[in-house]
Amino acid sequence: IRQTIDSTAELENTIVTLATTKQQRYYSKNREGIVRKQSQYNLRQKLEIKEKQRLYDFAHKDDKKKKQREYDSSHKEEVQKKQSEYNLAHKKEIQKKQSEYNLAHKKEIQKKQSEYNLAHKKEIKEQQKIYNVAHKEEIKKKQSGYNLAHKEEIKKKQSGYNLAHKEEIKKKQSGYNLAHKEEIKKKQSGYNLAHKEEIKEQQRIYNVAHKVGIARKQKIKDRTNSKKKN
Repeated sequence: IRQTIDSTAELENTIVTLATTKQQRYYSKNREGIVRKQSQYNLRQKLEIKEKQRLYDFAHKDDKKKKQREYDSSHKEEVQKKQSEYNLAHKKEIQKKQSEYNLAHKKEIQKKQSEYNLAHKKEIKEQQKIYNVAHKEEIKKKQSGYNLAHKEEIKKKQSGYNLAHKEEIKKKQSGYNLAHKEEIKKKQSGYNLAHKEEIKEQQRIYNVAHKVGIARKQKIKDRTNSKKKN
């Protein structure tokens, strides 16, 4: 019996060995074909999984969005903290990518911005107004600092603009003066009264500096009046 068992075990081992050897020979002979078939199968599986995932995502799009919103809402502080940490750690990289994107999509961004501004004109105006009131002193300070740093540049631009729009400015000024005549008169009187001595002193300095010219003008005026009388 023992001999029979040993013989049976030996026979089984021999069969397994022969099968393995046969399989190895087959693989060795058909290696390229097997590898190619396996690659094709893997690729098909990969594409199939990808497509299934895409269809699943599309079907559960709203559900996914909802879950994301719920997660963000319940983990708001955590999400914000992580985002801030990421932004800080990748600051230069983010700035670089943003600049590249802005440059590549310049016209598209400008168009969208213009469309948005036009559609939200009143809202933007109102928000700007609220911001300006809340940050009045800060804006004033920044503006003063900018004006001081770019004094000559601003002066040059203003002169260029005034020269190019001379008639237009003149017309607008005349229109404004006419519409606000009484108001301007009142303000001027108030200013003159408050700066009476200062104006007087300036007038005196001017008269001394232009003494000859003033005297000549006065002579011409007197001569004209004398002729009119005669």
